[in-house]
Amino acid sequence: MNKLLLIKNAELFQGKNYLNKKKNYFEDWYFKNTNIQKGISFIPGINIDDTEAKAFIQIITNNMSYFVNYNINEFKFNDIPFCIRIGNNIFSKEDININIEEKSQKLKIYGNIRFSNNKNINTNIFIPNS
Repeated sequence: MNKLLLIKNAELFQGKNYLNKKKNYFEDWYFKNTNIQKGISFIPGINIDDTEAKAFIQIITNNMSYFVNYNINEFKFNDIPFCIRIGNNIFSKEDININIEEKSQKLKIYGNIRFSNNKNINTNIFIPNS
């Protein structure tokens, strides 16, 4: 992928070359959603090391944090338009569609969050992914 495109679009998946290798690699995306009293954040990502490759979604609320693992084959991405899919969960610049049921953590969360007035990450050649 063109390095200039990645600098201008820091949200794009940069680890395509690592998906089928046993090299250490980690990448995630942070979706923070708050109002004055409450917040929920979703962090979809992948983690590859010499023993396993997995996708994950971390969910952080005001009171708790949850970590749900997925098979790496359930991780899909699209650059244009930007979209990350893990299992039945979709993350894009426009919205999040979440559908998680994790019995061992007593976690059941589903719904849709739509975004407006998005702010782009301020990047430049010296700070490509601040």
